[in-house]
Amino acid sequence: MTDEPLVTVEDVRQFLRAVLELGQGQPKGYAKNTDIAQHMGLDPNGLDPKNPVTKDSRLYRRVATNCAAKRYITATDLYRDVAITPKGERYLAGGYAA
Repeated sequence: MTDEPLVTVEDVRQFLRAVLELGQGQPKGYAKNTDIAQHMGLDPNGLDPKNPVTKDSRLYRRVATNCAAKRYITATDLYRDVAITPKGERYLAGGYAA
């Protein structure tokens, strides 16, 4: 069994809510990874996208990767800056699952 944190639907919804709320009023709607992590209740210290060594850092990276794969977000530099897409907004609003 792996030590990697599982990504839940609630993790995805928390992440997308944080990106949406924190990105409002920002250039191109981008929110910072440390702010997103803190908004999700994760420890933003040690949040290194290139070397996620803490459990919170690994969870952040897994959630961001999951959301990017589903095209719910756009991101720069390994999820340091993240913006929600229209598809992510629809998912968050309950428009459809998956």
